Amino acid sequence: MHPPSIPPERLAEWLASVDPPLVLDGRSPEEFKKMAIPGGRSCPNAELPFRLEQLLDRPDRPVVVNCAGRTRSIIGAQGLINAGFENPVYALENGTQGWELAGFSLERGLTPASLPDLEEPVRERARRRAASYRARFGVPTADRETLAAWRVDPARSFYLFDVRSAEEFAKGHLPGARHAPGGQLVQATDLWVAVRGARILLCDDCGLRAAVTAAWLRGMGHDARSLDLDVTEMEEIERQAPVTAPPPDPDVPVIAPGEIAERGLGGAPLFDFSSSTAFRAGHPNGARWANRARLSEVPDGAVLTADDPWRVALAALDLAEEGRAAQAMVLGARAE
Repeated sequence: MHPPSIPPERLAEWLASVDPPLVLDGRSPEEFKKMAIPGGRSCPNAELPFRLEQLLDRPDRPVVVNCAGRTRSIIGAQGLINAGFENPVYALENGTQGWELAGFSLERGLTPASLPDLEEPVRERARRRAASYRARFGVPTADRETLAAWRVDPARSFYLFDVRSAEEFAKGHLPGARHAPGGQLVQATDLWVAVRGARILLCDDCGLRAAVTAAWLRGMGHDARSLDLDVTEMEEIERQAPVTAPPPDPDVPVIAPGEIAERGLGGAPLFDFSSSTAFRAGHPNGARWANRARLSEVPDGAVLTADDPWRVALAALDLAEEGRAAQAMVLGARAE
């Protein structure tokens, strides 16, 4: 689709002018905290067409979408164009990486501003945009009866994702729904969808975030639809955290950090299977980072830890399948 792009040098000049553009960061709020374009604002990709009208101080203000590299800036900018916004919209070439490589400084540790609530006229226009988006890009919808049937169909895997913001999801969501920010779901689908060919149903309130996300997923070959209902008006909405399945049991002792010395495991090699980002943020003294692709580096008799019990349990199962056994799994061991 080739949305217009802008190099970092031109953006820097533009930001210093008397008529700067609105810079919106389409990544997650956590990524925005790490590094951001000076003057930019956090607005994750799926929120862009939903919130833009409320963020603009004038309807013709140019908009520049950035990410860390290029993918989400391209998708975010094109999503605004596809949704019918007439503002000049650009994707920042090479994102924050390109900005820094061009010699400009990034801001770090910023707290993302809260996303604005939509006034009712804006919400109504979002509903109309959603209907237009579904029609233009052939996004099918599902009704209440379809949702009920898919929940119990043993022949197909089924995922129900709520693509609203984390704050909205926490206030109330459908039973069995999992929170998956739309932009992240498109960028890293494999973090949420484990079965290729599964049915994917996306829900929100006005339909726009679900429609935009479903269109991108369908473009990647997924069977994605949007729920043709406002989840905030459904009587079965629940306000407690969704129940998650317990991790598998690899038949390896689970111990607390303080038990390592008590059990005489202080000399055993310790491998941390947390994400690389979590490992860099803090890990136990002497721990080596590993993931399941680097399992060959983990010797028999190692002690395993992670910030997520699923990660460490799956690593222990994989290790056993290769004929080696972990001595223990340590839960809750971070920086020490």
